[in-house]
Amino acid sequence: MIKDIAELNLTADGKLTLSFLVKPAEGTKVTILHDGAPLELTQAENVYESAAIADKLPADIHVAIKETAGKKTVEKFKLESGKCVKCKNAKLACICDNHEHDNHDHGDHDHGDHKGHDH
Repeated sequence: MIKDIAELNLTADGKLTLSFLVKPAEGTKVTILHDGAPLELTQAENVYESAAIADKLPADIHVAIKETAGKKTVEKFKLESGKCVKCKNAKLACICDNHEHDNHDHGDHDHGDHKGHDH
């Protein structure tokens, strides 16, 4: 969620979407940077969508929303595809704290408990 005004998602077909909870005011400008380069976006009602970028992940994503009233919102994300091995949410929507998103499932043991086996 971006400041309770929009939600960023990676679709099944690898497109990035920014969906506003309510239709943004006329003149609102949305910019999404993918590793520092702006993405070309299409807009339909309250949804902005990029071309497929799944083959260009992981990436640093910056979302900037500039409303006509002068209010500006900027959020930064590390965008990865796939699901978190802990909470099973999409990595973009992960609710876990302080862990790395890797594709290696360590089973049901605590990473700090290495007694009795080698890694």
